[in-house]
Amino acid sequence: MSFRRLALAVINLVGIRMGGAMIGLFSQILLARLLPPSEVGAVFLAMSVAAMVSLIATAGYAPLALTVVPRYLALGRRGLLQAFRAAYWRDASAAMMVTTLAIAGAVLFLPLDAVWRMALLAGLIAAPGLAFIRMNGAIANSMRRYHMSYVPDFLLRPGILFAFLGLALLFQFHVSAFAVLAVFIASGVVVAGFRSEEHTSELQSLRHLVCRLLLEKK
Repeated sequence: MSFRRLALAVINLVGIRMGGAMIGLFSQILLARLLPPSEVGAVFLAMSVAAMVSLIATAGYAPLALTVVPRYLALGRRGLLQAFRAAYWRDASAAMMVTTLAIAGAVLFLPLDAVWRMALLAGLIAAPGLAFIRMNGAIANSMRRYHMSYVPDFLLRPGILFAFLGLALLFQFHVSAFAVLAVFIASGVVVAGFRSEEHTSELQSLRHLVCRLLLEKK
């Protein structure tokens, strides 16, 4: 890669991250305008739970993929990619199950009010989509396809929520924490589906075999 192309790539990625940060900032301002303080706190709790659980659900395979996947692709080791895929689904499913039980126990047995229970459950429901985006982002980075990692996670997903909040403020819709969390969950599902469609259109070469392996859980 030439210096010019490298510089343009760095500028684009920094711009995407700054754009995502600005979307997050303005989304928080809109939330403060549209919701009472207790519900704003519940929304932020749900987002924090979703981020934490999605990190747990990847079971450490996202950073591992950055080094392992390029090596297996360069060697043409389909068997190792299959083993990586199987290990990922096994460990991620176990981590998600344990986390689900822990959050379910907190919702059922801790003295929480309805808003906080809703926040915990919403975070748990949103987590699988975020984990999928996180893992596929690591795969895309390992292939040096950085736009496939940063654009969906930093722009598309938060952009959906920002657009909803902006329209609600513009047209003076009544917005509840439940509605905001529903859009938050839907944004993760939509972007995860977009990533799936984007990858499945490029599965003819060994370079993209790992994407198919991660998408096709059997």
